[in-house]
Amino acid sequence: MSKNRILYFFTAVFIFGSFQIAHPQRPGTADNQMLDYDLNIVYNLQRIGEFESALKYLDALRSKYGENPPILSLYKSIYLEAKMYVELEDMIRNQIEKSPDNPVYSAELGNARFLQDDADGADSLWALALEKADKNSTVYFYVANYKLRYGDYEGAAETYLLGRKRFGIPDIFSTELANIYESQRNYPAAVNEYLIRLIKSPDKFLSISPKILAMIEDSENAGAITAAVKDNIERNENIDVLYEILGDIYIKTGQMKLAFETYRILGKGKRDDGESLYRLAERCIDFKAYETAVEAIDEYLLKSGKLKRKDSALLLKGKALRYMGYKHQALSLFGDLFSSSGDLRIRSEAGYMMGGIYAQMTLCSEATAVWRNTLGICRDPLIRTNTIYEMADCQIKLGSYNMAESLLTIIVGEGKIEEIGQSALFLLGDLALFDGRYQDARGNYIEIVRMYPGSDFANDAIARLSVISEIGIDTSGITADNGILDLYADAVEARFLGKYDDAAVILLGDKIASSPIGEQALYYAGTLYIDADYGEKAIDVLKSYIEKYPEGFFIDRAYLMLGDQYIENPETLELGKEAYNRILEAFREGPVTELARERLRQLESRDKIG
Repeated sequence: MSKNRILYFFTAVFIFGSFQIAHPQRPGTADNQMLDYDLNIVYNLQRIGEFESALKYLDALRSKYGENPPILSLYKSIYLEAKMYVELEDMIRNQIEKSPDNPVYSAELGNARFLQDDADGADSLWALALEKADKNSTVYFYVANYKLRYGDYEGAAETYLLGRKRFGIPDIFSTELANIYESQRNYPAAVNEYLIRLIKSPDKFLSISPKILAMIEDSENAGAITAAVKDNIERNENIDVLYEILGDIYIKTGQMKLAFETYRILGKGKRDDGESLYRLAERCIDFKAYETAVEAIDEYLLKSGKLKRKDSALLLKGKALRYMGYKHQALSLFGDLFSSSGDLRIRSEAGYMMGGIYAQMTLCSEATAVWRNTLGICRDPLIRTNTIYEMADCQIKLGSYNMAESLLTIIVGEGKIEEIGQSALFLLGDLALFDGRYQDARGNYIEIVRMYPGSDFANDAIARLSVISEIGIDTSGITADNGILDLYADAVEARFLGKYDDAAVILLGDKIASSPIGEQALYYAGTLYIDADYGEKAIDVLKSYIEKYPEGFFIDRAYLMLGDQYIENPETLELGKEAYNRILEAFREGPVTELARERLRQLESRDKIG
């Protein structure tokens, strides 16, 4: 027995072979609190696999507290986990003797029989449980879950449908049925269940629509899903949210004319004053269907009489134009809204977007001027924080690192928006790195790892910290070879400023290559060429990394990125597959193994379609 197990074992005290319960002295503790304490000991014994000790402790608890439901439930849990199926059956039969009309016990007994290879007996007992169930929803959940556990999907679905019929509630068990049908890839049936739920609760649209669209993407017969939605519309012509689902499907599948027709039908005869067209534009922005978004907004502006959403619609149109590359037209729209809109939030967002366009055009001075004016009127915390962050980014590009640090410090100090706060803290670390303040950089990176473990920023921070520690920084910030860290900092800075080639050249230089961070530098050079879309250079560097460091820390990721580069060219497709398979062979449970497996699945599907 391990040391940890011994500790747990002796929590349950055995005295001269007899088993007794030992409690700490806690004056005034209520019985239920003492029971919770005792049950926690049993949980721990069960968790480490000490089933015999756990059951002895339960026996003592049963003598003290009687037939307490949590105690009996824990008995069953341990019997199941320890595969003591005969004992489990005996306990359940004893409960049935005391409560013969309780259908849950019949369902549990069916499970005990199934576990002892008596499938017919199990089916009989589950049928008996359902016969007694009437409108006890728990019984349907129990029986269906048992059937699912043992692969009887059809039986589980039939169980829920029987419950629906008895309850007479159209949407009961819709989520459970949708999950069963979806797991079987019976997508039309799954969609039908989601729509049943949506008709009852239209506010679930934003959670249900993505599920249906994911099935559309995965299905080999999207038309059958579309037909299921249309059938529901025919039966429920006045349910607006169904038209929105159909419209989303058309947008997702690129059928923009049909999407327009659907949203026009949605607004027809309802005197919605163009609201449906506005919603279409919003959805098209979400799906990056920018041309249709502009078309929908123009029709809204033409047909709406009251134009309640005029400024919001113009803001959407400006965003669509920006994303389509029509920067000057977007600037004109945003400029008008910023100067004339009566809605402070719209004015603030228009100012934020204007600054973003100027920054894209490398007009950082103009961008900063607009953003300063935006901060003067902005009351929305998200827009304000985003604006400050973008201002800091522009200040870096202008070479005003101190100003950028001041702005980022404001964001970190407020700490209200986690994602932007992470980015700001990481960028503060990089600014300190650029400036040669390596101890400050190290402190910021450590803070990211502490505050946001597992995040992308934390992973990047760990990569930076590994470089700093390899060089050998001490508490004063002096390193064994500051020159190497200076070169690394120069490469990070060049990459931030968009000078990918310059950054890679620094990392591939002889001085860094022969240093303690040579492996990291070679790998990062490959990622830089990928970011810059220099495919051939990326392949050469990644192959060099794999050859030089066959057991390297980044070897599986190097194979993944190499495979990604190879499959871009039909002539090297097989080399890409070889790279992915290399990961599956050598790293069965690595951080990118599942990604490699998914890449291979996608290639296989593509080959079948071809």
